[in-house]
Amino acid sequence: MIRAHRLWERYLAEDTGFDESEWHSQAEFYEHQLSPDEANALDARLGHPTHDPHGDPIPAADGELVAHGGRPLPTLGLNEPGRIVHIEDEPDAVYAQLLAEGLYPGMRVRLTELSPQRVRFWANGDAHLLAPIVAANISVVPIPREATVEEIAGEQLSALKPGEQATVTYISPRCHGPERRRMMDLGILPGTLVEAELTSPGGDPTAYRIRGALIALRDEQARLIHISRLHEASQ
Repeated sequence: MIRAHRLWERYLAEDTGFDESEWHSQAEFYEHQLSPDEANALDARLGHPTHDPHGDPIPAADGELVAHGGRPLPTLGLNEPGRIVHIEDEPDAVYAQLLAEGLYPGMRVRLTELSPQRVRFWANGDAHLLAPIVAANISVVPIPREATVEEIAGEQLSALKPGEQATVTYISPRCHGPERRRMMDLGILPGTLVEAELTSPGGDPTAYRIRGALIALRDEQARLIHISRLHEASQ
């Protein structure tokens, strides 16, 4: 049952347009309908993933698990860089708060303040503040300091102003399924030159020149695309 649930969550994340907040409830329904053979077929279709989109290990057909190896975020040393490997999706209220913060497995983090009242950390170009009991639902692994270039240089496309240029460095792992494929079909790939051309009177969306075409992206979409400004990329 656990295997079917986590495989279905992975399927929802990669192949459908369901929002993250819906993955768990949808998987709870469909896990009862997957036979072992159907679960094996889904496993093969997805490329035999070892973890679901939250970072929970997916049992193999023989029951083998690949642990994420993380520890609670508040146990990370101050200013020690780390990477999120798991976000607990229960209880719903706590998970909703973590989603609202824009956190996801694979994100680089750096703890900057820890007290009995709060946990402050830097991730994805933003400062985040959580109660310790909430932050404990985030599991991380330490990473070498020299591996944190993305954390420093990974500015979001939404920060680009009309007339400014940049190259795409990566698309956020939070961009899933059809939306990720659409961005790639539009030519938004690492190394692609992007120029912000104009912004709508309301400030959103913004039109970007990408591979000779003018493409409008909402601010929430542009925040999923990480860039290196042109003068930075040439240094």
